[in-house]
Amino acid sequence: MEILNGLQYMRPGGGFQPNFIMTNKLDVNGEDMHDMFKYLKNSCPISPQDEFSQKGSLFYEPLHTSDIRWNFEKFLIGRNGKPIRRYHSTVTPSQMEKDIEEALAAK
Repeated sequence: MEILNGLQYMRPGGGFQPNFIMTNKLDVNGEDMHDMFKYLKNSCPISPQDEFSQKGSLFYEPLHTSDIRWNFEKFLIGRNGKPIRRYHSTVTPSQMEKDIEEALAAK
């Protein structure tokens, strides 16, 4: 509900209603991290971003070097369900194209 309210009233606002299924918010770092993100980060442990946000703006503990640092960080998952690579939040899907094509071509 928190995410839907943010979409409706803040950004983009104006009563916006998404035309896709909304999922629940998950913790990606810290003690309450969802198991999927534990798996992804253990498979691709090197964060594509060295620095953390200012500690006062982080709302979880403990901090770890493999933490997801910002929204839109991406993981490329192979056909076998295993993570292949992790990307910085500023990387666009078009910049991942070569890696995606290689993953699709892999047997």
